[in-house]
Order: sequence, then C-alpha cells, then structure tokens
Amino acid sequence: MKTRLNLLSFLCVMLLCLPVMAHGKKKPVKEPAPEWTHSSVPGYVISSAIGGDEQDAKERCFRNVQSEILNSIAVNISSTSTFSSQSISEGDATSTRQAYQDEIKTVAARLPFLTGLTTANADVWMEQVDGGWRCFMKYPFSRFDQEELVNQFLAYDKEKSDQLDSLKKTLTTFTNIDKISAYIAEIETLNTYFFDETRKSEAEGLKRQFREAAGRVAVTPVSNEPGRFVYRLTLDGRNMTTSLVPITRCETLEHIDFKDGGDGLYSLVYSTQYCLPTDENNISMTYNFKYNKLKHIIHFNLSKQ
Repeated sequence: MKTRLNLLSFLCVMLLCLPVMAHGKKKPVKEPAPEWTHSSVPGYVISSAIGGDEQDAKERCFRNVQSEILNSIAVNISSTSTFSSQSISEGDATSTRQAYQDEIKTVAARLPFLTGLTTANADVWMEQVDGGWRCFMKYPFSRFDQEELVNQFLAYDKEKSDQLDSLKKTLTTFTNIDKISAYIAEIETLNTYFFDETRKSEAEGLKRQFREAAGRVAVTPVSNEPGRFVYRLTLDGRNMTTSLVPITRCETLEHIDFKDGGDGLYSLVYSTQYCLPTDENNISMTYNFKYNKLKHIIHFNLSKQ
C-alpha cells in the first residue's frame, strides 16, 4: 500500500512539472519588424534585398537605395531638360525618355557628389530567411536633398557644356598645331560624359572639324633665295606654330639646316656649292603631323646667284 502511494506521489509531481518543461523548450519570440519595413515614410528611401549572408544582403540593399536616388534625379532632370525635349520630339516618347533617363543615371553614378552616399546614414533591420538574410534599409532623402543633388548635377553639367562651347571658339583661334591632339582628346572625354544626342552630335562634329583643320595647314613662302628658304605655316589666314621639325631631302644638297626664327617664322639654310644649274634642284620638305602629312616642294633657282 505504501509503495502504491509513493508511486502515485511521483506521478503527480511529474504531471505538475510537464508545463514547466514544455515552457523551457519553447523557441524565443522573433523580434517584430519595424513599421517602416512595410510602408513608405516621407523624406526617406526604403528598400530591401536578400543576400547569402548579412553583409551581402546589406550591400545589395544599399545598391537599391542608390539606384532609387539616381532614378529620382534622372526623372527630375529629364522632365525639365531642353535636351530631353529635343530628343523626345524626334522619337517615341516613352522609350526615348526612358533611354535618356538611363543615360543620366549612368553618368550621375560616376559623379563625386553622388558616390559619397554611405550606409552610415541609414537605419538597417535584418532578418534571417530561407537561404540567407533579408536586409531592410531606410535612407534619409528629403525633397531638399533631391533638389540639392539635382542642382549640383546641373551645375556640373553646365561646366561641360561651357567647355564644349569654349572648344568651338578655340577651333577658329588656336595657333599651335601641336595642341590639336589635346583638343580632340578633350572633346572625346566630353563625349563620354554627354547623355543627350544633341551635344554628342555637336562634339563629334567638332572633333571632325579639328581633324579637317589639321589637313588645311599649309606652307606659305616668305622668301626663296638660293641657300635660304623662309616660310610660315598657316591655317585659314592665321600663322601657326609647331615644335615638330620637318624631314627634308634633296638629291643635290649635302646638308640642310632647319631654323626656328620664333613667332612662327621658319627657314631652311643650305649651301649650293656643289649644285649645278642643270640639276633638278628641289628640296622635299615633309611635316608628319598626327592628323596630317604636310608635304611641300621647294625649287631653288641657281641663276639668281
């Protein structure tokens, strides 16, 4: 009888302990997600992304934030830009505007005032999901922030347009042939920046004009006496200069000296001591400019001696 009572007492104790044991095995309650993870908040960009680990998810999410900021800038600029209006009037409105906005986003992503965005300013919430982690990010980006970035972008863009205008003026005023390569390189750099067909076309046309200008450089004689040929290099009526020394050849001369007299005045000095009036006394002079091979034949008349 006593043994039965002890067994009953033991079973009662065990039954009383079961709720406590079950409670000890219960999984901890998951922290609820902040309200902003499933709603929009004025003055903020909110985005999410899934990655293989926490860092990967965070990086993916931040790229989404950057993309949204860039997109808001592109939409703002394309809706007010005169270049956009010109482009869209020439093609399908929807596809052309989207392509234009994509070009702006590509350019804007490389600018210093937009590459300075950082996750340090963001609120971040992470949760573990099947196969990885999900990151939610709330980044402060008010209307004022947007306007400030747009204004910085437009100011930078105006600098590039002004640079192109300056090069247009340079086309008709430059006097150093050696700088044509630098001008063309500058135009090519601008063309990689321009996101509208209007300025791209203008830049391509200007580059072509500089190449053509190199082909119009000519040798203009100043004097031609036996033993000395004086000349200038000219382009569209203005005197040009270069650091390039021409290649000279003559079958009847032993030596030809090139002289740079300064101020765009050049000369070839030579001795006619061993030349005969019956010879073909011609000097071939060649300038191997990068965008033009300029060749000039000089005939010296020994009957003038």
